[in-house]
Formats: sequence, structure tokens, C-alpha cells
Amino acid sequence: DQRKILMLVGPTGVGKTTTLAKRAARFASQMEKRYQVGIITLDTYRIGAVEQLMQYAKMMKLSINAVLDPPEFVSAINQLKHCDYILVDTVGSSQYDKEKIDVLREYLTRDDSMKIDVSLVISSATKYDDLIQIYKSFSILDIDTVIVTKLDETNGYGNIFSLMYETKKPLSYFTTGQDVPNDLQVANSEFLVDCLIDGFKKVKK
Repeated sequence: DQRKILMLVGPTGVGKTTTLAKRAARFASQMEKRYQVGIITLDTYRIGAVEQLMQYAKMMKLSINAVLDPPEFVSAINQLKHCDYILVDTVGSSQYDKEKIDVLREYLTRDDSMKIDVSLVISSATKYDDLIQIYKSFSILDIDTVIVTKLDETNGYGNIFSLMYETKKPLSYFTTGQDVPNDLQVANSEFLVDCLIDGFKKVKK
């Protein structure tokens, strides 16, 4: 099974759904090879969340499934067996809401044969103490990488450097605005150092 299953987790309001749409577009049309991409959303609680993803999927002509529980999640994964990438959107959870995070863990552990890469999505505008608590709370999900969003909404980036030093987790992507699919870039240390020294500067397309 060569499929890659990628789940985005994190607190509310950090831009998981928009980031997922950007990544879907990247895999489907912006790389040297065009991959088959499917989307699954577990965020059936938030008003408009499913509709938002449905609209993105329709624009990109991608398959999408909304699921309500772990058994249905496994079924949805199997329905997308033709896809190279399956991107999973999740409901935002406060770092203090252990019950919601435990539910996400149930999805991840429902079928041991499925390898799911977990990306913790955090906002660059979040203060360091809160970032540490967010990481600790979500670490029960076995985080693989960190995605940092909203680099265009702050001029302070020391908190991100400190978090990376503390957790030793790799960064995978930065988001630099709301535009889908353009405001997404593969994370690199030079860009983050430039932001730290000179402040954020929008890369012109």
C-alpha cells in the first residue's frame, strides 16, 4: 500500500481546513507529477466546515468524505484506495480538552495496518507557553511534523524557534496568507531566520 495518509490536528482557529486545501492543491496540480488526492473530514461539528471543504474539493475535482466515527473512518479510507494522498481534516480542540484529543486518538488507532502521518498545526501568533502546552496535549497522537500558519500575522518568531528547540520535531510547511493554493511553502530554516531578523516579507509570485 503506497498511499500516504496525512492527518492535520491542532487547536481551534489555526487554519487547519485552509491549510489542508492548500496541500491538496499542491499534490493534485502543483508538483511535477499530478497525484490522485482524496479528502476526509472529521469536523462535522463546526457550522460550515464540511461545506467549506466540499467547495474546495469541487473546485479541485477531488473526492471527499465526511465521517462521524472511527469505524466509518476506516471505511472512508478504503473507499479512497485509488488515491496517492488522503488528507484528513479534524475538529479543532483546545489543548485542555482531553476528551476531544482522546477521540482523535481513537481514529488513529482504529486500524493498526494504516500508517497515518500526523501534522500538528499551530499559529505563529501563539505565545510560547501556550505552544508548549498545545504540543504536550497533542503529543499523545504521536506527532510526526509541525505546520506553522499565519506567518503574515505576527512580527515575532522567537516562539517558533524555541518550540522547535524544545520538541525536536521537524517543520513541514509554513502558511503565509489565506490564498488557496498559493500561500503555502515548504518549511526551511533560512526563511524563518529571515523573518526573525527582518520581519515577514511576502514572497511575490
